[in-house]
Amino acid sequence: MSTWMFMKSVSNYLDSIKQKFPRQDVRIDQLYEEDKDFRDLCADYVACMESLKKFKKLTDEKEQSVKDYETAIKDLEKDLYNFIFP
Repeated sequence: MSTWMFMKSVSNYLDSIKQKFPRQDVRIDQLYEEDKDFRDLCADYVACMESLKKFKKLTDEKEQSVKDYETAIKDLEKDLYNFIFP
């Protein structure tokens, strides 16, 4: 990863955390600069947030697919009924 990409990634981490803890920008920057455990915690937090966002998107897509199949099954059952009971 290039230095520029790394710095952008760090900035994204910190932006996410600063949004969660408003008015703590200076403290967050200080901790990130000085404490490896805090940096690791920030990375874990952002990774979890990104995973949750992806999971929610997949879940929404699956829910829509389930609804589509349920609708198709109902339509097919109606067609079957019409054949069986003319």
